[in-house]
Amino acid sequence: MNSSKLVISDICNTLFDSNTTFDFIRFCINENKIRKKRISYVISTSRLSPLFWLFVIYQKFSKKDLIKQKAVLLFKGCKEEELNLWAEEFYEQFLTNHLMHQIWDIFKSYPDNMQFLASSTLSPIANVIAKKNGVPFYVASEMEIDKGIYTGRISNDITGKKAAAIRHLTGSGHLNILAMITDNSSDKELMLMAENKFAVCYSRMQEKFWNKIPGTRIIKGCKY
Repeated sequence: MNSSKLVISDICNTLFDSNTTFDFIRFCINENKIRKKRISYVISTSRLSPLFWLFVIYQKFSKKDLIKQKAVLLFKGCKEEELNLWAEEFYEQFLTNHLMHQIWDIFKSYPDNMQFLASSTLSPIANVIAKKNGVPFYVASEMEIDKGIYTGRISNDITGKKAAAIRHLTGSGHLNILAMITDNSSDKELMLMAENKFAVCYSRMQEKFWNKIPGTRIIKGCKY
């Protein structure tokens, strides 16, 4: 895999019209899979809450996603196998209805053994997406597990660190990227390395950002 060409895609708002981390948490709450601290979670993640905007400001300067950290606390005490089962249910009942078909067509037009998912979503979600779609490799944010039980902490958040995570998994300091597909400006490092560049844009601001990188193909998202 060290010398293989990679075709890398983001997940959230790229392959799916979804922020998969928070949609998964809402799914688990709505299905009564997790009940504890749900009021605290709703307050801290609502855009109407001052606490939400304090988290956003802190994240901007610290590069730490406090909203995600707060959300993951909901899974404290959950068993690894039950969370994997919930992720499968979430995929079948929610994500299959939010596929970005045009983006999947581009991604799957490349050979299967090149395909690589790189997302800061939670690992159980990325794992089931990869498994259901025959994608051999992925990197995602990892939640801490102790003796098969989630502790409610994130052990490795790859937000803004996808390139390092891919290098670690592939064991290669040099990434040979045939194509990169993303909507996320924090993936600029990976996009600059790619021979073929696909930017999913939901606003003119995003389009302006990606047009600064020569050779980038702009794909307008469904909310554009």
